[in-house]
Amino acid sequence: MGAVLDTGPASTSLNRQVLSLALPALGALIAEPLFVLADSAMVGHLGAVSLAGLSLASTILTTTVGLFVFLAYATTATTARLFGAGGPASTECGWRSCWGWGREQSSEWVPLGSLR
Repeated sequence: MGAVLDTGPASTSLNRQVLSLALPALGALIAEPLFVLADSAMVGHLGAVSLAGLSLASTILTTTVGLFVFLAYATTATTARLFGAGGPASTECGWRSCWGWGREQSSEWVPLGSLR
C-alpha cells in the first residue's frame, strides 16, 4: 500500500515554484564546465602548447570551484531557514553563524559584508 500523492492545484503550484528555483541553480552548476569545454574547443585551434596551458588552467579552475562550492551549500540552507523564520535580521545572524565570525569581523571578511 503506497502513499497517495496529492496532485491538486496547491501541489502543482509548489512543484512549479521548486522547478523555478531548481532550473536556474542547475544552469549555474552546469555553466562553468561548459565554459571550459568551449574554451578548449577554441584554444585547440591554436596548437598543442596553448591547449596544454589551458588544460592546466582549467584543471586549477575546476578544482578550486569544486573545493569552495561548500561555501554556497553551507550558507544557503541556514540562511533560507533563518530568513523564513524571521526576516533580514535573522539572515544576517545565519550568515555569521555559518561563517563562524562575530559582527565586527563579518564586515571585514565576508565578501558581501552584512546583509542589510
